[in-house]
Amino acid sequence: MRLPFHKISQKPKPFAITHEDMQFEGKIWHKEERLYELEARITGSIELICDRSGEEYTKQLDEHLHYLLCDGLYESELGNDTLEVVEFFDGFADIEFLLQSELESIRLEYHTKDEKE
Repeated sequence: MRLPFHKISQKPKPFAITHEDMQFEGKIWHKEERLYELEARITGSIELICDRSGEEYTKQLDEHLHYLLCDGLYESELGNDTLEVVEFFDGFADIEFLLQSELESIRLEYHTKDEKE
């Protein structure tokens, strides 16, 4: 799902997508010039590999996410760049890309089958 930045207003716009048995839903709104805010929740189950045993297992996710999105290159007023802003350069907020990136980030973390959820 790609949302054109020029159609996102200051009133939060809800969205929901499903990918790989995961539900990604939340809202996005225009914060200031070229800067947008997104709050969302990822729920569902994800297949992971235990880093101790090498066995596959399923983990239930319920993660809250908060992003700042920029339509183009982001530079703060202080001249410092921040890692908290996701930049898009084609005029669209790519919601599916954010979900896939977050899932890949979770898969790359250290996991053990007996970890507490």
